[in-house]
Amino acid sequence: MATYESTGQLVIDGVPAYDLTGLTKTTDAQKNRVFTSEGFAGISRGAGFTEIQVMRAIPIAGSNIDVEQYVDSSNSVPVQVFTGGKVYAFDAHFERSTNTTGVNRAAENAFTLVGPLTLGIPA
Repeated sequence: MATYESTGQLVIDGVPAYDLTGLTKTTDAQKNRVFTSEGFAGISRGAGFTEIQVMRAIPIAGSNIDVEQYVDSSNSVPVQVFTGGKVYAFDAHFERSTNTTGVNRAAENAFTLVGPLTLGIPA
C-alpha cells in the first residue's frame, strides 16, 4: 500500500509552524510566449518566483509564530517548506495575512509568502 503525504511542514526563521491545515506551493518561471508573424516562436523566461500559501488553525492560547510581524517588515525571512518528498529553502517576503472566524467554524489564519524561484531537493 502506498504512503501519502500529510499537510506538509513549514519552518519560519528556524521555528516550526504548527497547526497547519493547508499548504500550497506554486513555482512560476514567468515564461512568456513569443509570437512572430510566422506563429509561435518559443518562450522568453521572465523573473521566476516561488509562492507559498498557508492555512492554519488559530489556537485560543495564540500561535507560536507572529505572522503579522513578518508582513509588516521589509526584510526577508529564511523559510523551509517540506512537501512532495522535497525540501524548498529560500528567503521569503510575507505579503499578506488574513484571519477568518465565524459561527460554527474554527478560527483560521491564511498567509502568503513569496521568494525567488526555488527547486526542491529530496528531503
